[in-house]
Amino acid sequence: MADAGATSGTAGPAGRGGRHAAEVAGGILLTRVLGYLRERAVAHYIGNGWAADALSVGQRLANTIRNLLSEGTLSASFIPVYAALNERDEKAGAPSPGRCSACCWSRPPRSR
Repeated sequence: MADAGATSGTAGPAGRGGRHAAEVAGGILLTRVLGYLRERAVAHYIGNGWAADALSVGQRLANTIRNLLSEGTLSASFIPVYAALNERDEKAGAPSPGRCSACCWSRPPRSR
C-alpha cells in the first residue's frame, strides 16, 4: 500500500523546512526592526549623553550575563561551586552562597 502522505499531495516533515526557515528569518527581521526603533527612541528622548551610555552599558551587561549562563560557560563552573558551598554551609556553618554572590555583585564602599 502507498504512503498516505505521498498520495494526498501534502509534503512530509522534510518539506516543511522552507516554512520554518521563513519563520526564523521573519523573527530575526522583526528583532532587527524593533532594535532600530529602540535606538531611535533612545536617541530622541535621552540623547547622546551619559544617560544613553548608562543605558547601553546596562543592556550589554545583562546580555553578557545571559549569554554566559545560556551557553553553559558560567553555569558549568558555578553550579558545582554553589553545590559545594551549600553542603559546606549545612555542615560547618560557612557563609551561604547567597551572601557570597551578594558580595561579588555589590559595589565596594567609597573611600573618603
